[in-house]
Amino acid sequence: GLNVAAASLDPSFFGALPTTFVSCGFFTHETQATPLRQGLAPEWKFVAQYVLGVDDLFLHYLATSRLRLELYQSWGVEAQLVAACEVPLRERLHGGGKKPRLTQRAPLLSVPLVGRPGEPASTARTVGHIVFEAKMRRRIDHAAAAFLQQFPDLAALALLPVQGGGRTRELV
Repeated sequence: GLNVAAASLDPSFFGALPTTFVSCGFFTHETQATPLRQGLAPEWKFVAQYVLGVDDLFLHYLATSRLRLELYQSWGVEAQLVAACEVPLRERLHGGGKKPRLTQRAPLLSVPLVGRPGEPASTARTVGHIVFEAKMRRRIDHAAAAFLQQFPDLAALALLPVQGGGRTRELV
């Protein structure tokens, strides 16, 4: 399951009392969203649960994909994507998936807004942090080990250290 717990938001970017929510898409499941919360320290305490089969397709997804959490700011019936974070899922394969839960505090990077013609787009910057937890009900260490042995190229990728880069940052 995925627990989107809370965030701390930068007042210089958001102002005094922003109304926000977070959306997340995972694997083949529909995108889910937290309830609206107001303030610079929103607490969503939102839990999404997914029924999964641990097969090669799912393990390939874990080895090569990132979990993207998107922060939207709401103004009544309008909402705009303002920040996001991406966290690699391959950590779930480190050590054969023995970690029952993965709790992280990840930076939220502003989503560059496109300017008017002739104006530069804004650049991404850290505008807050989000706290979330991903956990699996069952261990996947045996399936992960067999998968990584069968696909050595993905095993090499899955075992690379997680590090920063580009617009999004991978977390240790």
